Formats: sequence, structure tokens, C-alpha cells
Amino acid sequence: MNRILALILFSSCVALHAQEVDDPEPVVDPPGIIEGYGQTKWGQSPAELQMVAPGAQLLKEKRGYTLYTVPGDGTITEIRYQFINNQLFHVRLTMDLREDKTAKADPAGLKLIQHTLAEKYFSDPGIVKLLTTANISIMSSEAENATAYVVYYNSTIRNQIEKAQADAQAAKEAEALAERAGDLDKLKALADRDAL
Repeated sequence: MNRILALILFSSCVALHAQEVDDPEPVVDPPGIIEGYGQTKWGQSPAELQMVAPGAQLLKEKRGYTLYTVPGDGTITEIRYQFINNQLFHVRLTMDLREDKTAKADPAGLKLIQHTLAEKYFSDPGIVKLLTTANISIMSSEAENATAYVVYYNSTIRNQIEKAQADAQAAKEAEALAERAGDLDKLKALADRDAL
């Protein structure tokens, strides 16, 4: 009888342990920032931004980078969208939590923003893992006039574009060198004669 009871107990423990091991990790609802900010999507073009934010104004354009600004409303006073090769990869919010708009500093406001971001994005390991996998960075910092910045940055898009640009440049250089193979032979001959 004791043997049967021990066998049943052992079987139950093995079954429970197997069930714990086989259970997948709890499903985490991905935060919207994984796809983009608000109605925008990572990688979208400035034209697509204009469709969801008709008030977007071109602020700066230089060497493949384009910056658009949209006036905010309330606590978010401005939103900046930055593109590389016409793909959205960076969003910056300017936030003003001051009750007294003449105040020269608002360290408590920045702390409140940092606390809210930490609670939303960094308190759940599942969400942290999703952000890491998507290469999304979220940062906050002080800004001028006692405001604060919140930055959302998708490094995957920037890295892919910069790699494609580097690969294109390397291919161009390799082609230029191949076209000048005769010059390389001349240089080797000079080196062989110790003239170079």
C-alpha cells in the first residue's frame, strides 16, 4: 500500500513539474511604441506622416536626414519626427508639466515623467524583452525652459539604412579599384623594384 501511495505521489509530482516546464511564458501585450508612436509607424515616409499629422512642418533636411515638427496640445507641447532616407526612426516629445509657466526649473516634473516611463516600459520583464528585441530605446532628459524631452528611438531602422549605405559605398569603391587594376599592377612593379 505504501508503495502504491509513493508511486502515485511521485507520478503527481512529475506531472506537475512537466506541466510547469511545458507552460509557455505569460503573453505580454506589446506596447504601441513597438509599432510606432501614436498613429505613426516606424519606417514610414514623411508623406505618410503628413497623412496622420497634417500640421507637420519640415524643420530641417540634410544629408539623408529630415526633421518634421508638429505642435502639441496640453502637456506635450511639441512632437519632432526624424527620418533617415525617408524612414521614421526617431520621435521626440517636448513636455511641460509646470503649473507656473514662469518657473525656471521643474525637477519634480522630470522625475514624474521618468517614473511613469519606468512603470510603463521597464517594470515588466516581458515588455523589456520586447523593446530590446525591437531595438527600441526610450529616454527622458531635461530640456530648455524647464521642460523635458521624451525620446523614442528605433535603432534597427537606422542601423539597416547605415549598413546599406556602407555596403553601397564599399561596392562603389571595389568597382573603382577593379577599373584601375592596371594601376595596381604598376604600383606592384614599383614595390618589387623597391622604388616604392
